[in-house]
Amino acid sequence: AHANEITLGEGIGTVQGGITVPGDTWIPGDKLYFVEDPGSGAVVTWGPAVIQCVEPRPSCNPVAGPGSSAYVAPRAGLRQVVQYYVPFTSASEYRLEIRPAVKGGDVTVTKADLDRILVVPNPYIGQSTFEQATGATESRIYFVNMPPEGVLRIYTVSGAFVQEIRWTQDDLVSLDQTRLAGPRASGDLAYNLRTREGNDLASGLYLFVVEAGGHKKIGKFVVIQAKAQ
Repeated sequence: AHANEITLGEGIGTVQGGITVPGDTWIPGDKLYFVEDPGSGAVVTWGPAVIQCVEPRPSCNPVAGPGSSAYVAPRAGLRQVVQYYVPFTSASEYRLEIRPAVKGGDVTVTKADLDRILVVPNPYIGQSTFEQATGATESRIYFVNMPPEGVLRIYTVSGAFVQEIRWTQDDLVSLDQTRLAGPRASGDLAYNLRTREGNDLASGLYLFVVEAGGHKKIGKFVVIQAKAQ
């Protein structure tokens, strides 16, 4: 709300008729409203505030009232940033869209998803306490945080191909009983430490490659004194 004119002086010294104020000039006493355009027209979100100077000076408090700031000297390029909160009222409305869980091939796998893959226990030492705690009846390690489907290949450090596992959502388990319920449907894949020929892995360092969703993850794990079956 911008005044068209201002009155100078007080009492009998008042200038009659006032002084015309240009339309692009703000003066003390003008009301200030904060508006935004939500797409269907300008809406007042906060106001009115009052532009006010307590006494003549080259600087002026731009807003008087709740949230008013200190005096700021005007200068070229000066910007005032105002933060305000939209209150919750009886007219407020929120809508929720419920979607079914995404599983299997419908899940979009990203490189960041593959970066979360880990091998436990690592190193694997004989019949580990981890293996005993899970009640496993054979030697095994787990590739955790695996995506719903993909290909796992295992190699020796010299590059010899050891094993390939192609898995789907049905092959995954959840060691902590929480991940399988998540929207990304990640899980843990068990590996029995056997080669393609059915032999136990010898002690040593091994490389693994996981391919899923067009991305690749390369890692390593160690086997020490794998028990005989």
